[in-house]
Amino acid sequence: MFKYFLYLSLMFFSALCAKTTYLFQKDFDQGTYLIDQPGTYILAEEITFNPQHGRKPYEVAQVSPSQLKSNGGKYDDQAFGLGFFAAIVIQASDVTLDLNQKTIQQSKEHALLQRFFSVIELANVPFIPGEGPHHFGAKIVSASKVLIKNGKIGRSSHQGIHGNGNRFISIEDVDFEDFEVAAVSLNGVDGLRIKNCTAKSREDVPVLGIFATTQFILPYLDYLVESGSQTTLRVDGKEISPIEMRNKLRQAILNVHEDLIVKNKPTIDKFAHPEEYELFHNAAGVIDGNCYGFLVNFYGQAVGGFPIYHQIPEDKRAKNITIQNTHVKRLKGKINEIVAINHENDALVDPLNAIFQIHNTHPDTKENLSILIDADGNFLYKGNMASNAQALVAKALKNGDFKQSKLDLSRSNITPEVIDWIESGTHSTQKLTFICNSDSQFHLNKGVIGFKIDGAYQATLDNTTAENIINLSERGSSLCGMYTKSNPSATLDGCGGPRTRGYSIAGSNHVSLRNCSASHLVALCGTATGFDIINDSSNVLLQNCAVTDVLAGEKFERNHAPNEPPMAIGFRIGPSAHDIALIGVHASKMKGFSGEEIVLDESSRAQLK
Repeated sequence: MFKYFLYLSLMFFSALCAKTTYLFQKDFDQGTYLIDQPGTYILAEEITFNPQHGRKPYEVAQVSPSQLKSNGGKYDDQAFGLGFFAAIVIQASDVTLDLNQKTIQQSKEHALLQRFFSVIELANVPFIPGEGPHHFGAKIVSASKVLIKNGKIGRSSHQGIHGNGNRFISIEDVDFEDFEVAAVSLNGVDGLRIKNCTAKSREDVPVLGIFATTQFILPYLDYLVESGSQTTLRVDGKEISPIEMRNKLRQAILNVHEDLIVKNKPTIDKFAHPEEYELFHNAAGVIDGNCYGFLVNFYGQAVGGFPIYHQIPEDKRAKNITIQNTHVKRLKGKINEIVAINHENDALVDPLNAIFQIHNTHPDTKENLSILIDADGNFLYKGNMASNAQALVAKALKNGDFKQSKLDLSRSNITPEVIDWIESGTHSTQKLTFICNSDSQFHLNKGVIGFKIDGAYQATLDNTTAENIINLSERGSSLCGMYTKSNPSATLDGCGGPRTRGYSIAGSNHVSLRNCSASHLVALCGTATGFDIINDSSNVLLQNCAVTDVLAGEKFERNHAPNEPPMAIGFRIGPSAHDIALIGVHASKMKGFSGEEIVLDESSRAQLK
């Protein structure tokens, strides 16, 4: 590993000798700052990313047509098809980004209206070709030999730093605050050093994930309106046209924006805008999906199950990872399990891969908003503005209304049978079946995790802490019964959303953790584990590691679902892990609904010294 960091140091030296560019607020006022040349880039002042402020709220997340390359602009049409996905895009080699003791962050307004975002993206596109909720382009250009240092990366509706396929990345002396998904998330990185960093997640998130569904479906409704589509959707005996549906969603976004931004209210006004409050209000104020501090993953999106090492091609693994003197100060999430309609072992989704949601409940009364269930278990569709829009787009697609469109509709799979059920206004004659353990984008629920090392070869963590890792998730739904695995990407049994982990090592080889600790781990309805060695991880050393103050299952109640009776666990070794050594580890102050284990060795072959 030494040769990697010697090489990295030499490359950083060459970057320091290159051109220096100072970055000002004005460089971000029209959109993403693109770094496609080597050099040193220095923040000259505090940066708040809020491009196109003043446009209509339902347009803010979209790139203006004049800014796209097809119209002479600088932004790739496909890469920026879902809007400005980062404040800074680095797609070059030999780059130093000096934050200069300043903060760069997404504005409160932009974080509301663009729910898919990283402050810094280390590639020209946010997903590798063929992945993600949209076709971002046929080629990825990943940054390499990059140093990011010396400042704060603030509010982000997703990640602080994100990348795919990067080489020789160093992140030093950076404080991450108010991210929702992760401070750092790097997939398939080779040569990573994170040193002297901290992370604290956001705790004033005002909306649930379905608000993003409402925003991202709008361009499809725009197309139907502009192309003169005659398709309508009948709900409760009333025909809804594309223009009526578009106006409904636009007005909802305007109403939410008025409450949260214009009037600066902490929540959507339940009296002025009750329908928006019912559907979008985030009562917990924290992310309603998985939440991580520092995530390293194999090449590709980290949305499926915990990986299995021997199933990952060697050239796709993350490699040569070092994390030193880095501390997750606080993570808090409440994973909102979205139950999907099952069609041929896949979820029914819209063109952006958002689940067709019909199990929404009122945030105060818990009354089901979108369906009624009779005594025989049959379902009557009531609908909501988001699901109605998804269904209308699906029906229009079936009718051929998108034949001339350049919009990506390859993911949409809401079936004609479901459309017929919606429009019938009667209870379903066939039993609907469901897929559980997913979030709004059909990502597998895995919970709240401080340090998540997935699909890695040669990783070292030294003097790291994961503290105040809190999962407020409720128990999983009983609609899928006592399943072993429901979401098809799951590699572990049961409902994963309510679980808390300080550290997880999954499908990884040659990993060492020294002088690492986890403290104040809370899972209200799930198991809480300090250090979890998962799947076929091997050659893992934990030395002088400690766990303290673990609380699992304080709000747990049994139901007919695969929610294991929560345990408080210090160190867990999974059944297929091997060549695992624990030296000088200890755990204390643990309380679990069904008991406590300092070391739970399900492999029966770990070395304990």
